[in-house]
Amino acid sequence: MTFGRDLLMVSSLAAADYRHESRLSLCQVAALAAVLTPLLVLFGLRYGIVTTLREELRHNPTTLELRPLVQGSYGRSFFAELENHTGTAFLLPNTRFLAATVTLRNPAARLAAVDSELIPTAPGDPLLQHTVVSQLTTAEVVLSQTAAEKLRVGVGDELEGRLGRVVADRHETVHFPLRVRAVIPVALYARDAAFVALPLLLMAEDYREGFSVPDWQADGRDRAPGERLFAGFRLYARSIDDVGPLRDWLAAREIDTDTRLAEIGLVQRLDRSLTILFLIIACLGGIGFCLSLAISLWGNVERKRYELSVFRLLGLPSVSLAAFPIVQAGLTGLFGSLLAGVCYALTSPTINALFAEGLSANQVLCRLPVTAFLWAVVLTLVLATAAAAAAGWHAARFSPAEGLRYE
Repeated sequence: MTFGRDLLMVSSLAAADYRHESRLSLCQVAALAAVLTPLLVLFGLRYGIVTTLREELRHNPTTLELRPLVQGSYGRSFFAELENHTGTAFLLPNTRFLAATVTLRNPAARLAAVDSELIPTAPGDPLLQHTVVSQLTTAEVVLSQTAAEKLRVGVGDELEGRLGRVVADRHETVHFPLRVRAVIPVALYARDAAFVALPLLLMAEDYREGFSVPDWQADGRDRAPGERLFAGFRLYARSIDDVGPLRDWLAAREIDTDTRLAEIGLVQRLDRSLTILFLIIACLGGIGFCLSLAISLWGNVERKRYELSVFRLLGLPSVSLAAFPIVQAGLTGLFGSLLAGVCYALTSPTINALFAEGLSANQVLCRLPVTAFLWAVVLTLVLATAAAAAAGWHAARFSPAEGLRYE
């Protein structure tokens, strides 16, 4: 109890002295804010730039796609193993390239038919995440914007799909109705494409290969029983950081894929480079501030040498006396951090306004999370306390005899 009371008394005296010498205290606070404000702005730029770039990549599903370059034979075990990979977000089997095309026609308009890719889709498809489509039937389709524009159709319109094949030197054609459920923007898929349920794509492949398709009343051979193998797949990673591991996993199985790892790597290298730059500047600024504050506190303790010695003469222990400069350093750290935060809050909108061109409405170039600012305050207080340690040690070594001589 005695130690706590002594510590509280020294702390109140340190705060009163800090307030009494307000000019010196304001100079120390301003000096800290002058060092900390550019660091906050620099970190805000680093966080804002990297976050904006990562968000652009993350919100563009094509960045997360891994497209196989060659066709293979993939069975149930392969898809089960790939689906269990921690980096897999969306996986769907795909058919042969030659079977994955369809001719679409708008029966309500005299327009040229459009040859489109047939792409399997299912709930969770990243390309359809902004549509209201949850599950497609075999009579429904989601069109790319380019295909919809050429066919002059929109949501709810009817289309006619056409497939052809050659069986025993006979040319056969099947027609089937499709209803447009949604249209995806050209930014997500720039070619003519029709996204359909996987069963419809399998029916198209069966028809092209000469098998019977009862739903279309098309005769042909019966498919042999057993596991069905797929020539390809649609694969999307959970995040841009998962694209590399997924690509390596597939490469280890001799499956070459087309990815946007070059763009992802550029953002990751920029993140590392800006982080290193920030740490270097922060270390230099922190060292300079610590030295400046340590010298200032040491000088302040030396100026009050006799007053502090009197406290020792009155019975205050040396450990309690060491808290005098430490409390003042903590006050400087706290007020300096708050002043730096205010300066950052006034500066960042100007920076964002100057570089707003080319950014979307919800993107900013300079952004500092609240948690990052709180960590900056905590780190500043720790550094300020460390800087005051030498002055506290110096104050603790004052002899009561010096106060007696002064009296």
